[in-house]
Amino acid sequence: MEPRFEVQTVYRKEFIEKQCRFYSKHRNYRINRLSYLIGALIWLYPVCRLFDPIVIRTLFSDLFFEFLPENPLGVLFLLISPAFFIYFAVRFIFMVRQHSNRLWKNKKQFEGQTTVTTFFEDHIVDVSHNNTLTLPYSEVASVEESDEVFYLITTNNLAIIVAKSDFTIGTVGDFRTFIQEKTGKKIKFIR
Repeated sequence: MEPRFEVQTVYRKEFIEKQCRFYSKHRNYRINRLSYLIGALIWLYPVCRLFDPIVIRTLFSDLFFEFLPENPLGVLFLLISPAFFIYFAVRFIFMVRQHSNRLWKNKKQFEGQTTVTTFFEDHIVDVSHNNTLTLPYSEVASVEESDEVFYLITTNNLAIIVAKSDFTIGTVGDFRTFIQEKTGKKIKFIR
C-alpha cells in the first residue's frame, strides 16, 4: 500500500514549544489562564482594602503588638495574601513556558528520536518512541490547525501532531483537503 502523506518529526524542545503554543491558543487553555487571573484578583481585592493608612501604621508600630490582639486572622491574611497573589500572577503570565518545560522534562529522554506519521488511503500509522499506533480515519474526532501544526484528536483523547514543516511525502495544501475528505470533519483554525 502506497502512503499518501508522510511526516517525519525529530523530537526536540522546539517541537514541544510548537505543541504548547498551539495548545495555548485553545479555548480550554484560555479558560484555565483566566481562572488564574480571577484567582489573583480575588486575593488582591481584600489586600487592597487592608492597606489603609491606619492599618499600616498599626501593623508597623511596636512590631504588630497593638494589632495582633485585635485581629490575628487579619494579620495572618495580610501576610499570606501577597504570596497567593504572586503565585496566581506568575502562573497566569508564565503558564505556556511552564507547561512546555514540564513536558520537556518528562520526555527529554526521547530527544533526537524521529516520529514518523504515515497517512494511507484507509488508516494512519504513527510510530513514535518505539510505539506504533494504527488508527482508522473514523476514530478521528476533530481536526484543528494553527500556523505551525495540525492536531488530530481521536475519540479516546489521543492527539497526533503533524508539523507543517516536516512533510516528506505530499504538501500541506493537499493534506488539508485529504484529511477533511477522509475524516468528514471540518478543520478548526486556531489563531
